[in-house]
Amino acid sequence: MKKNILACLTCLFLAGCGIFDPRPSDPPSDFGANSYETYQDILNELHDMYATRNTESMSAIFPPEDTDFTFEADSLDSAAMHATARTWHRNDEIEVTRSILTNDSIIDFIHNTYPINTGADSVTVDWGYALMLSDSTHIKGTSRFTIQRYVNRYYLTRWTDRADSTGPGVKSWGRWKMEN
Repeated sequence: MKKNILACLTCLFLAGCGIFDPRPSDPPSDFGANSYETYQDILNELHDMYATRNTESMSAIFPPEDTDFTFEADSLDSAAMHATARTWHRNDEIEVTRSILTNDSIIDFIHNTYPINTGADSVTVDWGYALMLSDSTHIKGTSRFTIQRYVNRYYLTRWTDRADSTGPGVKSWGRWKMEN
């Protein structure tokens, strides 16, 4: 009888302390399942996003705060479009990229990667690119990416675009973005 009373008291104590309560769920995150443990993971994600037109995990390559990412278009493109130098941040980049991948059809996408500066927590990479759109528009130039590590993962923090104006009808990535 004593054992039953002791068992009942133990159960009541444990039930009252919350040990069996369900754990609160984690808040939703738009950072996907990708861990981006190397800077190359960011470059691969960027390539795959444009090659497959899938922007589902796009926000995960950028830092969570809007102003922690900057895109800077080539100043010659801005002048050609009679606009001030066009710089924008994370949320603008996500919106513009989703728009161009929804509206334009990429038929070919080639790039070459050239690491410029590799540090412990930051990498600068030149990414020569050439895209061909279904309307025969050529997108060609070089993007300089700054990819930084925060805690245990990398983020794309800066994208500076430079036009390669060889040939008629050739635009840079930045100009393509500004037109959308």
